[in-house]
Amino acid sequence: MYRVTVLTEGKEYVLHDIFSDDEQIYNDELSEEMGKTATFSFTMAPNHPNIGKIIPLSSEIRIYRDGKKIFWGRAVTPSADIYNTLTVECVGGLSYLADSLQAPFTLSGSGTNLLQQLLNVHNSQVEEYKQLQ
Repeated sequence: MYRVTVLTEGKEYVLHDIFSDDEQIYNDELSEEMGKTATFSFTMAPNHPNIGKIIPLSSEIRIYRDGKKIFWGRAVTPSADIYNTLTVECVGGLSYLADSLQAPFTLSGSGTNLLQQLLNVHNSQVEEYKQLQ
């Protein structure tokens, strides 16, 4: 069973719940490829109760399968058609790495040390929900 939510300003709102008549999305597609950031797209009816909670580049979209988070990322291009049906394109959490700057540095050691240094710098510059472990 899948559940889709949006995290906006610290509060999580339901976008899709199989047991709800109002909180439904459709035309949803999750794409995961080796070496690429995951993408997720979906469509919402104009009368969806949480349609206004999706803020581009700020809101985090989450997909849960049986209670376990399988996707998280940000909405980048919501667009409405002439019927006010909203189509939302999302990119996965690895895209948060674009929100930080890495100054040149010298490091000796293993690849693990390099990765830890990159993550430490990134995590010091971004909000808690954009931090990677």
